[in-house]
Amino acid sequence: MKPSPQATLNDAEARDLRALVALMIPASTTYKAPGADDDLIFADVLKSLERDTDDVRSALKQLATVSGGSFADLAADRRAEVAATFKDQGGAPLF
Repeated sequence: MKPSPQATLNDAEARDLRALVALMIPASTTYKAPGADDDLIFADVLKSLERDTDDVRSALKQLATVSGGSFADLAADRRAEVAATFKDQGGAPLF
C-alpha cells in the first residue's frame, strides 16, 4: 500500500505551484476573471490536492529540476519557457 501523503505542500512547493497555475489559468481582464493564483482560488487548489499531494510534489520536484531551482523565482518569460519544456518532457501528473 502507498504511504499516505503529507497533508500539505511546504512553502517553496506552494510558491512554485502557484506560479505554475498562474500560467495554466491566467487572470482575464476581458472577462474580469481572476487567475488560478488568486488567493481564494489557490487556497481551494491546495485544499483539493488530498490524495494527489504526493503526485503534485513529485511533479514539482521535476519542475524544479527543469528550472534549475525555484520556478517561482524565475522571471515571467523564463517561467513560460520552463513550463513549456516541463510539459514537453511529460510533466505528468500535472499536465
